[in-house]
Order: sequence, then C-alpha cells, then structure tokens
Amino acid sequence: MILLDLVIVGVGRFAQPTRFSFHKGYTVVFGLNETGKTTVARAVMAVFYPDVYSRAPDFINWQLTGTSRAYVTVKEGNDVYRLTRDFSQKLSNLARYIPDKKTFALVTKDEKEISGFLTEKLGLFDEEICSSVFYSDFLHLPSTNPFGVTGLVPRPIPSVSPAASESGGSGEGDDEDPDSLKERLETLKEEITRGKEIDQIQVDLDELSAKVYEIQSKLKEVREIEAKLGEINAFFDRSKALGDIDGVKGRMDRYLESERRKDAHLNEVKSRRGQAEAELANTALPSLKDNKFLVPGGGIALGCIVLTILRPTIADFMPSTYEKIINLIFTAVNLGILVGLGLIAWGVWQFINAQNRIQGFRSTVGEADTDIRQIQGKFESETKDFRDIMRTLGANSVEELKARLAGVEQMGGKRMALEQRHQQLVKEHNVEALIREEAAAKKKVEDLESKLESLGALGYTHQEMKEEIKRIEKILKQKGIAVTPFNEGKGTATKGFGQDQKPSRFPGDHFSRLIAVATELVQKGRMEPLSELQKNFDKYIQVLSNNNYARSSISKEGVIKFMRGDNLMRVGLESMSPAAKDSMYFSLKFALIGSIISKKALPIIFDDPFLLFDDKRLAAVLTILKEISAKTQVIHLTSKQAAVKGADLSFQTK
Repeated sequence: MILLDLVIVGVGRFAQPTRFSFHKGYTVVFGLNETGKTTVARAVMAVFYPDVYSRAPDFINWQLTGTSRAYVTVKEGNDVYRLTRDFSQKLSNLARYIPDKKTFALVTKDEKEISGFLTEKLGLFDEEICSSVFYSDFLHLPSTNPFGVTGLVPRPIPSVSPAASESGGSGEGDDEDPDSLKERLETLKEEITRGKEIDQIQVDLDELSAKVYEIQSKLKEVREIEAKLGEINAFFDRSKALGDIDGVKGRMDRYLESERRKDAHLNEVKSRRGQAEAELANTALPSLKDNKFLVPGGGIALGCIVLTILRPTIADFMPSTYEKIINLIFTAVNLGILVGLGLIAWGVWQFINAQNRIQGFRSTVGEADTDIRQIQGKFESETKDFRDIMRTLGANSVEELKARLAGVEQMGGKRMALEQRHQQLVKEHNVEALIREEAAAKKKVEDLESKLESLGALGYTHQEMKEEIKRIEKILKQKGIAVTPFNEGKGTATKGFGQDQKPSRFPGDHFSRLIAVATELVQKGRMEPLSELQKNFDKYIQVLSNNNYARSSISKEGVIKFMRGDNLMRVGLESMSPAAKDSMYFSLKFALIGSIISKKALPIIFDDPFLLFDDKRLAAVLTILKEISAKTQVIHLTSKQAAVKGADLSFQTK
C-alpha cells in the first residue's frame, strides 16, 4: 500500500483546504516548530483509526467553525481509493477511483465495512500494532516518556451533544412539555430521514472538492507563472524612468569610450609632465663661477694677452740670436689666446644651454597643466548629457547604472521565457476551459455546502440529531408516554468516532511492547522468525551506537541488556543517556520494521522522533530510512534541515 496524498481542511491550523503529496519512496516534510507537521502525521492516522485519533484536539477546527475533514488517497496494486473522515459530522466514507470516468465512486459509508477493507484489502494492522511499529513521534520515546508508551494518543472524552448537556441525563426534562417534546421528536425524525440525501450530498461534495483540487493542481504552474509575470511587470513599471534601454546603453558606451580616451590622453600628458618635473628635480641651476671651462679659458687667454703685451720688453732682454725662439714662443702664446677664448665661449654656451634646458622643463610642466585642463573640459562638455541622464535616473555611478540595466535585461529575458512557458501550458492544458470548469465546480461546492447546512434540523448535525431523538424518547418513556423507537437502519447507521479504548493487550514498556508485538506477528505468520529480528537488532545497535555496543541479550524475564563493544560488559538501559536509550529503541524498531515489510509493505511515519540525536547518529538514521524506503514508503516529518538532502520528495510547511 502507498499513500498518494492527504487533504485536510479545518484541521488544527489548516483552516483552508491543504494538499500534501507523498513519494512512494522517501518523503521528507521539513518545517520549524508549530508549522503543522504533527497535525499532518496524526491526520493520516486519524483517517485509518478514527475511533482512537479523532478525539485529539488537532482534529477540531481551531476557529470552531465550519468543517473539520481529512481525505487520504491510497494505492493498492493498480487500484486507487480515497478515505474520507469528517470529524465535525462524525461521518466517513470509502470511494474507489474509476479511471474511465476519471472520478471517485462511493463504495461504502459503513464503519465496519471500511474497517474490514482496511484490514483485508490494504493489509493494515490494528491501531496498537500500527502505533507501536509504523508510527513514531517525539512524545513517546524512552527519553521523553520513560515509564512506557501508555497514552500514545489522548484518552477519548465522551461526547456531549447540545441537547444532552441541557438535560443532564436521566431524571431531568420534567419541566419540558410532553406535547412539545413529541412534536420536536416528530420533526427530528422527519429531518433525519433525509440522511440518505445528506450522505449523497456529502459524496457529491467530496467528488467535487477532489475535482477542484485536481484542476488547481493542473493550474498551479500556470498561476505561479502569472504571479511571477505580475511581479516582473510591476518591476518594469518601476523602471520606466530608464526610457529607451538601448538608447541609454548607446550613450553609456559613448561615455565610456570618451572616458577611455580622456584617461589615455591624461596618462600621456601626466607622464610627460612627470618626466619634466623629475628632470627639474635632478638638474641644478648653472653658475658661471663653477663653470669648468670659463675660468680656465679666461686665465689662459688673460695670461697669453699679458705675455703678448710684454713681448717688446722681453725681446730687449734677449740676445738677437734668440729671435727665432721668441717668435716661436709668441706664436704659441697667440694660439693660447685663441684656446682661452674658445674655452670661454664653450663655458658661456654651456651656461646658456643649461638655462634654456631648465626653462624648457618649466614650459613642459606649464603646457601639461594647460593640456590637462583642456582635456578635462572637453570630456565634461562631451559627457554632460549622459551625466544629466544619470542624475535623472538616480544613479550615482556607471557601475550602478550598469547593474540596473543588467537587471532590466535579465528581467526581460526571464519575462520572455515565462511568457513562452505560459503559452505552452495554456495550449497544453486548455487553461481557459479549466478555469471555467474550476469556477463551475466551486460554485457547485458552495451550493452543496449551503444545502447541506440547511438540512441540519434545529442546527444539529446528523449524529447530534440521533442523540437528541434518543434523549427525547427516554424522557417520554420516563413520563409514561408510548413512542415508537426510532431505527435509522443499517444504510445510514454510523459508528460514532472516539469510543472508549480497550485495555492494551501489550505491555507498556517500550522494549517489552515491541517484543510482544513481534511474538504475536511471528505466530500469525506476518513477519520473519525472531532469530532474524535478533540478528538485525544487533546490526542496528552497532550502527546507531557507533560500535560502542556490540549486541543485546534478552533474559527469560524479558530484561534486555546491552554488551559494550570494547569489553562485552553488560549494561542496562537505566545507566544510558536519553539519546542512547532512544538509539537502542530504534535499533529494535528498525529491525522489527524490516522483518514485517519483507512480508507486507506498509507506509511508515516518523514525526520528528530523532531530536536528541547528534549529527553523526542522525546521519546514520537517515541512511537507514533511505534503505528502508527502497522496500516501503517512508514519510519523515522533521525540523532537521539535514534530512532533506537524501529525500526522493521534500517540501516545507510554513
């Protein structure tokens, strides 16, 4: 058997119809506390076992108005069935899906027949075995409920109809007029005979509700796309100030090109200026007195001139025989004058050249400053329009404008893809026809709900009318007035949900209870021998204890001891931490599940029972759940984000 989906309305926090679909393998329902995970888990159990679970507070609409109802769709082989439990009306029905007609047809509304179907056709165990083996929650573990599993669900509280609460039981009602009571009784009997009509309306209502859900599931993607398109169009409305996107992009490209040219020119001018400034810094101002050519040249020239002036005097002192020598000497002196004058000229030229070079560097720096101002002015003039656009659009930088343009383009691409997908879906599903069909079905649902509400006599439900009839008959009988007892007949008889629970046939202790369940199922041939259970029990002990424990031993008195992995010392549960106790408990439960599902695969529900497990132990549990899901369906409701990773299907409650 596989759970296909659950639909709940008016149950706990789910006031509106809410559908939960499940995978045939491993489904993870992730959600924080108080998001309805436990309501989902208990709703499934309430549909299968209404006499035990439907009294829980979760199954009464928190607003105390309207309907509290749950639907579970299951698949057994090739057949699909839908079980409906109406907790507010205390009614139920079983329907089978007819593929040719694409609708559910009523099979029965009789509780005994439904219970027989669950046991014989679907192979469900009774509630005690199912709650012990196939359902786990965080409230009934060795760590959280150390004294046992008694009270797995709240004890039923006998229902009190409005009329019963008024009379208070036997001996009351004496102040009521017998004729009024008889008239009231006849009115109720007339109204309750409409039970078949009410039942048929409820069947029609269930079918129409299912049809609405199916249509909405087909329209879900279309409506999600339409909602996204609405958000995108609103974004474009906010982006209208951008105007022509291509025009803005063209201006931005020209601005960036101008900025690139400006930067290139500025870098060139600044480089030239920097070189001139460096040369100025490294060039000292020239000085004539320090010139290495001017002073020596002046000295040579002056000395030679003096010698030339003194030549007659020198010639008078020299003999005539030295005239040639004197001429040769003064020829050299004349040449010295020329050399000295040449050195003076070279020194002067160097001085002037140095002055000119320094002035050239200074001119270069001045020209560079002028060029920088001109380049910047030209850029400011060229880009004024674009900078005005940026101010108008509220962009403080080109990067910010680029990001906005990129966002608009990205949204444009997304809008185009969504529009194409929307057109495809509209064509595939004939959306217009589906919308008309949905509106018509919703209108019929409203009409049927109004009609159903109008059929309740004196504002009572079907079940409350029967209780009121019995109460009046009892009062009239006490008054000695003969009345014909009302017998509604099997066709509309309905077993009231929430009858008193029978004492459990299994022990209350967690481990003893699982062992007793295993013993009974082995005797009935519903699971593998206990030797296989013991072997798998020890395997899971090692995995979930990280090999801190090796195996277990069970005495004739049913006392379980666990042997440590290092020294095989026997350890009792009383000396273990809460998390270790839960690990041992789930080791036995996983072994028991494996032994049972080898004979019959049934869904398993875990309602966040691994809260105390550390990351390593939780990872081991998730691996085990994934392995089990290969053989049967596993539904894991959890507040641990890590559980989502290995799921075949996951969704979040909010």
